Amino acid sequence: MLRLAPEYGCWPIWNPEPNDTHDYNVDPRTLPISAALCEALEAWADEHYATLNQDYPPDSKFPSLEAEQAWRARGGQLLAQLKSELPGVAWTSRF
Repeated sequence: MLRLAPEYGCWPIWNPEPNDTHDYNVDPRTLPISAALCEALEAWADEHYATLNQDYPPDSKFPSLEAEQAWRARGGQLLAQLKSELPGVAWTSRF
């Protein structure tokens, strides 16, 4: 199972280990997915990272509700593409 879940300063894909207390960050370039999907995932994660308020992280947010909704919609599209390109993998998401 893999999870699509962006975090600041990390790749947006995680491998949650069922018998461990840690999730492991996965570089999308190590997965057998298309270069276009890999680039789209990195761009999507970069959009999220751009929301980080370095001075006071709790104030991190998108510039508008519309921008956040569009970003979430792109996340749903990326998740669908991941499921299509990696059909044998179970996916969860958090975004």
